[in-house]
Amino acid sequence: MVNGGCFVRAEGEARVVVVRGVVFAHYHRGDLAAVALVVAQLLEAGHAKPGELAAALHLGIATVHRYRQRYVEGGADWVVAKKTTLGADNGIG
Repeated sequence: MVNGGCFVRAEGEARVVVVRGVVFAHYHRGDLAAVALVVAQLLEAGHAKPGELAAALHLGIATVHRYRQRYVEGGADWVVAKKTTLGADNGIG
């Protein structure tokens, strides 16, 4: 539970973020780029506060703020670049 209107459900390696009864995002637990994007988008949309996300997702508060700042500065593009840089399988080719 993130807060009264937002929660993360975990089943095995899958994570689903629900906001006011609607699926907001889903991702694999090991997909750090997806986690960063979800955190940033939840903050920007006003669905959660940094401390709530840090506690619910077991992240440091500085990490949550860093994700938000990078999203504000570079949008979702920084996530794609980060994922590629980390050598993660992005499903391309």
